[in-house]
Amino acid sequence: LERMVSNLSLYSELDFGRIRYRVLDITEFIGQMLNEYALDFKKAGIETETDIPKESIYINADSDKLKRVFSNIFDNTVKYRKSGMAGRLKVSIAQEDDFAVLAFSDNGIGMDAGDEKRAFETFFRADPARSMNVSGNGLGLSICDKIIKEHGGRIWIRSGGEGGGLTVYVRLAVLK
Repeated sequence: LERMVSNLSLYSELDFGRIRYRVLDITEFIGQMLNEYALDFKKAGIETETDIPKESIYINADSDKLKRVFSNIFDNTVKYRKSGMAGRLKVSIAQEDDFAVLAFSDNGIGMDAGDEKRAFETFFRADPARSMNVSGNGLGLSICDKIIKEHGGRIWIRSGGEGGGLTVYVRLAVLK
């Protein structure tokens, strides 16, 4: 209940544009977040792999809001891993033209291709997620979508189908 109230509060706050931008090295930021989540991943039996450049990639962002986005992605990786199977998360960052493109690929429960776009609708939960005994209210990815759009970016999902894992992509403009 506390998490739902927090999510509803953040969702409402985003409508009023309370975002504080600053220069952020996205490669360092993601590295720090992976370190923060290392114990959670280990407890859940999830191995991580990274493809993150050593060179800095700078963006203009609200680090608190982006932390919320990537925390949601990492939490979903833990919540929606396949039972009885070793979990895997690959995190990659690449600079493509004027954008940083981040990819978070897991081998979890995935979702049907038709649900990829709907995953960002408020209160939507795909069938595999609803059938699991896992808490969730369908606000997480909707909040992620709003935050990324506020940053002038884009977030989308590609799934290998139900049971086939999925990849969450985030694209953000780099500073020139």
